[in-house]
Amino acid sequence: MAVRQLPIVQVPVQGAAIDAQGARGGRLVAEAHAEVERARQVLARRREALTRLETGVVRRVPDLRRMAEANYREGSGDILELLDAMRSMRDIRIAHVQRLEMAKLAEGDVMAAVGLN
Repeated sequence: MAVRQLPIVQVPVQGAAIDAQGARGGRLVAEAHAEVERARQVLARRREALTRLETGVVRRVPDLRRMAEANYREGSGDILELLDAMRSMRDIRIAHVQRLEMAKLAEGDVMAAVGLN
């Protein structure tokens, strides 16, 4: 008899273990979905910031450089103004590269969150 009762006693325990695994699995799936969504939102914000910088400032850099150089050549601007303009343009380029990097890193985070790394 004891041999027959042992499987009956184990079934509910196994069922409880399966339920616990299912609940844990559900939590893991929910956490994975939350991580993917968080990474996606970060990527969207970083792409948006990159687009704002590119459309608002980066596209004007060549014009700013030409204007600063022309002012210096024509004598309406001194060397310090030219150097200041060149420094500002360098800073804009650095900011652009940093935003590009941040967007690429966010893309990598999304890929890692969905398991494509």
